[in-house]
Amino acid sequence: MAARNASPTLKHQYEYYTLVHQHPIVNSASSIVPERYSRLHNLLRSCPDDATTNLLRDMNVRYVNINRYELGDWNTLAPQLEAAHGLRLLGVYENGRHSLYKILPEQPALPPPSAEIIIGEAGPQLALQLAASLWLDTPARYYQPAQPATLFVQRADGTQESVILPLPPGLLPGNYLLPLPPQAIDATHISLGGQTITVLAAPEQLVKQQVTGPQFIARSLPANATSNSVIPCRIYGKGPLPQSNLVLSINLVNADWQFFAKHDRFFDEGLPAPYEWTANRFTLIPCDFTIPANTPPGDYFLAIGLFDPTSKRFVPIAGADGVAVEALWRIPSPIRVKPYAESALLAVTD
Repeated sequence: MAARNASPTLKHQYEYYTLVHQHPIVNSASSIVPERYSRLHNLLRSCPDDATTNLLRDMNVRYVNINRYELGDWNTLAPQLEAAHGLRLLGVYENGRHSLYKILPEQPALPPPSAEIIIGEAGPQLALQLAASLWLDTPARYYQPAQPATLFVQRADGTQESVILPLPPGLLPGNYLLPLPPQAIDATHISLGGQTITVLAAPEQLVKQQVTGPQFIARSLPANATSNSVIPCRIYGKGPLPQSNLVLSINLVNADWQFFAKHDRFFDEGLPAPYEWTANRFTLIPCDFTIPANTPPGDYFLAIGLFDPTSKRFVPIAGADGVAVEALWRIPSPIRVKPYAESALLAVTD
């Protein structure tokens, strides 16, 4: 709930007092923040959505206490809590200051994990997308050091390859890029942590031409959407790109390059910065795009690019087709926006 706190230091106060109550300490200050802590912290900021309540249940959390006096946007959070499928209000205390919720044992169903293979100069990589946690050990061991884990790859000819990877005891919801051996390029399924995951067929924009310098490949899902729906967009970037102050620009355009919406994301928001991208492997840049409420029905595309706020110019990149562009590269897959009523009717009748 850190993103909703009225005070940015509130989470540190709670951390301190929790440690004092349970384990007296002398000094807890540190400039080192474990990556797994940051990932968990960022996920919990979206509470109370279905993915977060599922995660809390998986980690054996039983209750959530909301202190409305220490939140900056209670009016926004209150209806979300009321509509949350994975929580049940137990009571309100201290004249409305505290609301206690129970994590329900039956959580809403989440999309199954999916995977796709992308090919860089250093070989294939498995892009793994998880809507729910994938535990290789118990949740209580989440912060334990990474251990060798076996990933089984089912190939198109029926043979199986095994890959040993150093992985933490649990993979939280999100996106991951894992290296694969060259012979796994035609994988149809992978098995990890007791789950078998279908490998998606690579769409045209992921069958890329290797180019020197900055390059984007991407896919946007789903093909059909309505206004206000969120389009999961996965972008993969390849360097080298020494600039550190760039902005990722995502735009909704039609076939005639008319612009209908724009969303800029700074790389200090948790995205892997362009200067960290390597020349021979692609780096995953997860992003979502919300279709604006006033978007007319029709076919649209997502156009992406890198913008330098200092020079106020776009950085030249190459798209998945290998063609260099000076501003924005348009992902070839179209997004068909349907009227909301039509989409709702289809969902009911199906």
